[in-house]
Amino acid sequence: MNTEFIRFTTEDKLILQGLLYEPSEKTNMAYLHVHGMARNFYENGFLDTMARELTSHGYAFMSINTRGHDLIADFPIAGPDEKYKRIGNAYEIFEECLLDIKPAIDYLKQNGYKKTVLCGHSLGAVKVAYYIAKTQDNRINKLI
Repeated sequence: MNTEFIRFTTEDKLILQGLLYEPSEKTNMAYLHVHGMARNFYENGFLDTMARELTSHGYAFMSINTRGHDLIADFPIAGPDEKYKRIGNAYEIFEECLLDIKPAIDYLKQNGYKKTVLCGHSLGAVKVAYYIAKTQDNRINKLI
């Protein structure tokens, strides 16, 4: 399994992070995971298990931070100046999860993944269901 730290930018210029786990053999299918309330892409131990199991079966696995990660967090803003916006779960507006999920899917598509399974844990499950309901993004092949 190969692991890469990634960054991607939302429409409103927040820079978000995640980890992309890839199997040894090239694949065109990726699972995109969205964390729960006040969590993040790295702390839950079950994410390690998911990454190991999915990559061992030939799938990529990407776990991302949304603007609701951790209780309070400073998010870098894309641009020439070093600026930050304080958000995190304490200041999160749920509907803005649409702004976080879309560029993560864009990232996968730009990196050759043709099939995407969208999954989430806890509040992340609600966010992925909301994303599909609101956008009807046909780039998503399955929802967990």
